[in-house]
Amino acid sequence: MTKTILVAYRSHYGSSRRYAGWLAERLHCPAVEWDQVRPEALAGVQTLVLVGGVYAGCWSCASGVKKRAAQLAGKEVVACFCGLTPREEVDLNALKGQDLPSGAAAFWLPGDFDFAALGLVHKGLIRLARRDLLGVAVRRADEGELAPVLAYLQGAGAQR
Repeated sequence: MTKTILVAYRSHYGSSRRYAGWLAERLHCPAVEWDQVRPEALAGVQTLVLVGGVYAGCWSCASGVKKRAAQLAGKEVVACFCGLTPREEVDLNALKGQDLPSGAAAFWLPGDFDFAALGLVHKGLIRLARRDLLGVAVRRADEGELAPVLAYLQGAGAQR
């Protein structure tokens, strides 16, 4: 039996949206903005893949997961956290603690960054916290980074 999968994403600057599109293409399923997912859309889904950016340690999909906790009960949830932090410095357990159901699989995906594309609030935060990123553009989002996620969803992978 083929499981029904929905890829949902929340993206401020595009990396998570690109990863969600690549996943949906490879999995032959829809990719939908997380804020647009309705209860009836979740009702027929067995596996929900959530792709969202991590900003100052906070996952962009977390509040929606908390609001939809009852609808997610009994579903397989796969969380893809996207950001600039090098993979070896990421604490996936801390990120999973942001309202994910127990047993959710978690993966880290490297994201892009372009200071010029940031909104005023995010530019201000970068000026305060990460002066090393002022004026910088970093391109790290890569479809190949989805291999562990795809392997997991196709039953061959382990949590990473």
